[in-house]
Amino acid sequence: MPDVNQHEIVIIGAGPGGIAAGVKLKAAGFHDFVMLEKADEVGCTWRDNVYPGLTVDIPTITYSFSFHKNPDWSNLYAPQPELFAHLRNVVEEHGLRSHLRLGSTVADSRFDPESGLWHTTLEGGGSYVSRFLISATGFLSTPKWPDIEGLDEFEGKKMHTSGWDNDSDLAGKRVAFIGTGATGIQLIPEVVDAGVDALHVFQRTPIFLLPKADLSVAKPVRTAYDWGCKRPSFSNVFYPVFNRPEVELVTEPIARLTRTGIVTGDGVERPIDVLVCGTGFHPYGKESTPTYPVYGSSGEDLREYWDRNRYQAVRGFAINGYPNFFMIGGPYAIAHSSYIGMIESVVHNIVRVLGAARRGGADRVEVSARSQAREFEHILRKRGSQIFFVGNCGSSNTYYIDRFGDTPNFRPTYHPNVWWDSRFGKIEPHFEMTRGRTGRVTDPTPVGSAAGPGEPR
Repeated sequence: MPDVNQHEIVIIGAGPGGIAAGVKLKAAGFHDFVMLEKADEVGCTWRDNVYPGLTVDIPTITYSFSFHKNPDWSNLYAPQPELFAHLRNVVEEHGLRSHLRLGSTVADSRFDPESGLWHTTLEGGGSYVSRFLISATGFLSTPKWPDIEGLDEFEGKKMHTSGWDNDSDLAGKRVAFIGTGATGIQLIPEVVDAGVDALHVFQRTPIFLLPKADLSVAKPVRTAYDWGCKRPSFSNVFYPVFNRPEVELVTEPIARLTRTGIVTGDGVERPIDVLVCGTGFHPYGKESTPTYPVYGSSGEDLREYWDRNRYQAVRGFAINGYPNFFMIGGPYAIAHSSYIGMIESVVHNIVRVLGAARRGGADRVEVSARSQAREFEHILRKRGSQIFFVGNCGSSNTYYIDRFGDTPNFRPTYHPNVWWDSRFGKIEPHFEMTRGRTGRVTDPTPVGSAAGPGEPR
């Protein structure tokens, strides 16, 4: 491929998933790849989210790549600048900088059935042609704004926590904060300490909150959803905030915004200067998974395909009808306590498929429709043991449950099963691998895998 914009592999996204893919591809002998990143630096979530108080909400030692440990974390829950610096360090030490194409926002990617190549077009012009395409745009890249009447008419300052303005001075301001999820738990105490005149915290559903380190707080009152329906969080400073005179916890539903305030269902209007929305992201939505159109062999956008068929994929990374295309963090990929653990398992699977294709001389690989259907059926049978279906999550407004009533974030199995399968389980039988347009390399019939207990065979 003589053109500089033609490569064997294109990776879209340079967050933890894209970085891990780059490292493991190089280690496996795949060097002809580029990493397209829309921003001017790597890091994604840990680059873009800069609100005060942001830390990992699981112990940092479980948020580290197994192939690049960091012995220098400042504490058990490392702050955002350290995570951002760590990801940049991985890029430098593993020689990924030369593979990066920063400032490259993808408009769409299309598979050409005749040539078996992916054509990826950039916004503003330019394109890349590749044999294989890896999507690593992540779960938390599309902010979710609250659906509130009058949001556009509010004349004060509006901020989503994912686009925090560090130059904004909140001292003396009347602030409304919507959301008491994992982000609000971290940010609300910082907002109060900024010297606000008043802070109204609007809570739709409470969250389970555990103490950090060795400090203790009163056990939360059990509500109408169960533990695990929403993301559990840890804090020693969140509950004490509500003992301060300038802070109010509002549980009355929000009715609308006016030009100068926020009105609740009981008719009370609270005047505000600043609206902060800690309302999270769209992890599985037509605008976010993936974040750009992906047209497969039939010409259908993957997002439309999933809208018709619900979210499904084989092992969370390969989809029938989308040859030579892999996702990091696709449907039902997570079975770990750590997002990094999921990334590494998926990347292992991708590299193993690419290695099998290279050994067999295949230039087209596609997961079989039968394997995908069997896996989805297995997931639906097994999910009855998950907290989302055993417990009461219907009123929790959790982003773990999608618009179909499914939970595509989480695979109903155990971490050891996924870890083992990604490294030692048979994966080639799930794929049809062909050479050119006719020469079949492997039998597409799924003959099972060396899966652990509870995995489809």
